[in-house]
Amino acid sequence: MSVARSPDQVLQRSLDEAIATFTLEMADFYNLPLTEAVPDAEIDTMLEALSLNWDTISIYDSPLQNLAA
Repeated sequence: MSVARSPDQVLQRSLDEAIATFTLEMADFYNLPLTEAVPDAEIDTMLEALSLNWDTISIYDSPLQNLAA
């Protein structure tokens, strides 16, 4: 993957952007278990959240942000 060879300043800029755009809703999403259900939760897995809210959910979609974070 060519983004792994990105200069440090490019990765730092991507990390800064990822931190600046991080929200509590994103934290809730990233803390969901992938497939194992959480009892009594409205949306209990990451897969369920993705399937029900794909158009409105905020995630890191940039390869550089994923690599930096």
